[in-house]
Amino acid sequence: MKEINTKYGVLKGVTSCEAYPDGEIKSCRLNEYNLIETPYGSLVPQYEDSEARRKYKDSISFYESGKIKAISLNKATSIKMKSDVYSAERILFYESGEIRCVFPLDGKVTGYWTEENEYELAEKLSFDLKSGKLDNKVINIRFYQDGAIKSVTLWPQERARINALDQEIEIHIGLSLYPDGSLESCEPILPTPIPTPIGTIMAYDCEALGMNGDSNSLNFYRSGEIKSLKTSTDIIEIIDRDGRRRIIEPGSKIHPFNNEIKMTVPITIKFKEDLVTFTIFEEESYKISDYKFTVKNSETMVRSQCASCIEL
Repeated sequence: MKEINTKYGVLKGVTSCEAYPDGEIKSCRLNEYNLIETPYGSLVPQYEDSEARRKYKDSISFYESGKIKAISLNKATSIKMKSDVYSAERILFYESGEIRCVFPLDGKVTGYWTEENEYELAEKLSFDLKSGKLDNKVINIRFYQDGAIKSVTLWPQERARINALDQEIEIHIGLSLYPDGSLESCEPILPTPIPTPIGTIMAYDCEALGMNGDSNSLNFYRSGEIKSLKTSTDIIEIIDRDGRRRIIEPGSKIHPFNNEIKMTVPITIKFKEDLVTFTIFEEESYKISDYKFTVKNSETMVRSQCASCIEL
């Protein structure tokens, strides 16, 4: 055990540490009580390993400047933010000192402690957003530097309903917000009809993974207009002024673990002023005013990456 000097004082009970090339401390693990003073109050880095569910990771990590980057707390601690007070077991910081992300829970999944155990331990949080009210169990909440909510990541078991484009959309995984609180993106849980400049398209990403709510397949401009989406079911017919046709439909690829299984690759569709861009494996763009677009919904079953959802 040893002591290390930091911008936050002397850390005691350092059992292991990692340094940057210039010798400045990058991260460390502790087995003694330490108190870190921050604008959000006094925080105690993890030093006990008595709970089977807690991850044994770096107690605290730093930027090269010596500013705190992340801290795993010894016990759940109440953190007051602009929007509410949150209970946190792990916190990420901007280098300038503001909180970047709060994790209400930070357990590890093992044979003795499952994801379902961790989910049952989670408590529902309420968010009164411009796009609607959420009342869900969340994995994390990310913030802008001014404390406004940037994104909310839901537990995989959770579902929520939000308002966008004058309709209610059922989502999973999470959502992201612009600094003013307006909806930036979300992840539809089912194919959802979305009005676009080329017609109504069923927005749904069959490849969506529940990692975080920062980046989602259905995106909006600050004005609330559609910016981009993914469709896993629709076929778009494009006809130019000479009557020539071009068909764009979801692609397919071989399953990484079974060469006999094909998986659907959704079409990414982006809108910017009078331009629409389609991407599957390659990108192609069209001036909306120069073409006629017809959207057809395919009844073909969507083949997702989830083995239980794959059509053999």
